[in-house]
Amino acid sequence: MRAETFVVALLMVPLWSQIPTDSLVAHYPFNGNANDESGNGNDGTVNGATLAADRFGNASRAYSFDGGSHIATSSQLPVNNDVGSISVWINPSYNSGAVT
Repeated sequence: MRAETFVVALLMVPLWSQIPTDSLVAHYPFNGNANDESGNGNDGTVNGATLAADRFGNASRAYSFDGGSHIATSSQLPVNNDVGSISVWINPSYNSGAVT
């Protein structure tokens, strides 16, 4: 099975209503900024990344990184042995065999 086929099949499963939000640490929908919309105040500071269109073509709903750019938070997000998950969409671009 090709990876693309697996991803498409996975996206067709209605999971949205099954994701609990009672212990959500941060939510970054990138609505033209890197603000945390979970209500926990873990806003991001953009360092060199630029706003870009998201996977659906919506302007200013994603960020483009150049390899040295990043988004930092003022507080340390809890990353430890607790049960949890992180969900991201990544679209790498390649230039001469190197990820850019």
